[in-house]
Amino acid sequence: VHTANRETKTEPAAQKTTPEESQRVATEFVEWIKAGLNDGTIKINEADAPCHIVNNGLFLVTPGIFKRFVQANPRYNIAPIEPPRDQNELLEAVRSLKSTSNTTVGQESWQPIQRAFQKLKLHEKQALRGENIWRCTVQGGRKRSEIKGFFVADPSAFIEPGKCKNNKYLTLLAS
Repeated sequence: VHTANRETKTEPAAQKTTPEESQRVATEFVEWIKAGLNDGTIKINEADAPCHIVNNGLFLVTPGIFKRFVQANPRYNIAPIEPPRDQNELLEAVRSLKSTSNTTVGQESWQPIQRAFQKLKLHEKQALRGENIWRCTVQGGRKRSEIKGFFVADPSAFIEPGKCKNNKYLTLLAS
């Protein structure tokens, strides 16, 4: 009798956090954004920026902002590192190391940060469906796209009032 060799996926220990640890991580995330927005290390209202001002509130693009936080704070990167399966994967891994992109952040790493942030309840939920994630259309020239993220109606916890104006290329969509 031959049985298939199955891998069971277990939740990494780093994801099992206490409410106090979750609060600490979320607060650290908020402070990191605040510092980055105010010193310019986190771009706002620019193409590919993880933060935008829309409807006089702060729009945090997900998962990008959470991945950037993990890249800036490697102790939260709990993504499993798997060895290359063949020469092509090895060559691809070497190419990616040479590129300008930062370390890979696995889904296992940024999701606990996002969940911790949600527990702070700084963001607005959509009125109709009560969803956490909002959508924005991005209209620039002939191109139109959509981004998803958290909408913080009162951005004063992150950025000085009046420091940035609404991004004229973004439109917050209702549910």
